[in-house]
Amino acid sequence: MEGVNLFRAIILKLILSWTRAVGSIVDFILFFCCTFQLLQSDLDNLQYVIALIPFHKKVQTDLKKVIVQSVTGSFVCSIKVFIYHFLLTWISLDIFNLQFTVIISIAVAALSVMPFIPPYVLIIPHALFLWLSEGRWIGAIILTFSYVIISVRTPI
Repeated sequence: MEGVNLFRAIILKLILSWTRAVGSIVDFILFFCCTFQLLQSDLDNLQYVIALIPFHKKVQTDLKKVIVQSVTGSFVCSIKVFIYHFLLTWISLDIFNLQFTVIISIAVAALSVMPFIPPYVLIIPHALFLWLSEGRWIGAIILTFSYVIISVRTPI
């Protein structure tokens, strides 16, 4: 009976993990599609939605401007955070002559924009590689702590 409960718990955990992963991917796609649509559209759709609000025409026009500015501003901030984390990771890993710097840098930058997990989690395997394979435990400690301290305090 205990084996059945364990099996049921494992299957339930796998199903929940799978649905979370699919939900995260869908959220990621929706975020970029909606942002791209709002930035590229002629704002006719936005104008129709704003027209439903019972305000004066001047207030509706001002509201449209504010929405466009805020969407554009948040997209620009996301791009800045992406570039910052990409460069930070690339330089940090390149200083220690580690492999796969560009791939990990892109993954960390993507996680900084859409934070499913903290971006510094991807540095931990490299720090373990430095420590266990190359015996540079001081470099592993410096890489981990400097990256965590710098990446947690993202400017902007």
